[in-house]
Amino acid sequence: MKTILSTLFMFLISAALYAQSGFNYQSIVRNASGAPQADINVYLRFSVLESASGGQLIYRETQTVRTDSYGWLNATVGNGTPVSGTFSSINWASGSKFL
Repeated sequence: MKTILSTLFMFLISAALYAQSGFNYQSIVRNASGAPQADINVYLRFSVLESASGGQLIYRETQTVRTDSYGWLNATVGNGTPVSGTFSSINWASGSKFL
């Protein structure tokens, strides 16, 4: 019994450590002429709204990321600096969300 409880405890701890805390966002940054913008800082603001683009604000954050040598950027929504709301308190099952 002690072994089963120890195994269950270790499983729960490792599941908590590997839990996802957001979702990935990728983009390529281009200038007005369409050329990729390599190795620059990009300032992002993500807003999660209820239902549609005009919906109620649920969560907002800001991030600064740097593009790679091809102009690509990768960010994880939910890992930025919160401005409004709490990412972990979003009820994803309550209906559609808009980013």
